[in-house]
Amino acid sequence: MARAIKGGRPMEFMMHRKKYVKKRDITQYNSSTGKFHCPNCNNGYGRRDTMLGHYRYECGKAPRYKCPYCNLCSKKTSNIYQHVRCMHPKEQVTLVKLY
Repeated sequence: MARAIKGGRPMEFMMHRKKYVKKRDITQYNSSTGKFHCPNCNNGYGRRDTMLGHYRYECGKAPRYKCPYCNLCSKKTSNIYQHVRCMHPKEQVTLVKLY
């Protein structure tokens, strides 16, 4: 069976290749302050990956984690772990995932 060739590659390989679509770059760097700013709330961060973490998981979203021993909620696991160690020292260090 003959293979159709397109651009020097057999057609069967062309059909299985993934199409990579470049996502819109949301990075907003302010050269006067030297910070990356969140497009939603304009908070400034010294590193791009820190700003992207804030944008994806925190900005405008409800807290995702809760202390199992009281009503404290947070968007970051590290805040809950630190809270449990300080405020509930005799309890097991754990958290409740809300969603």
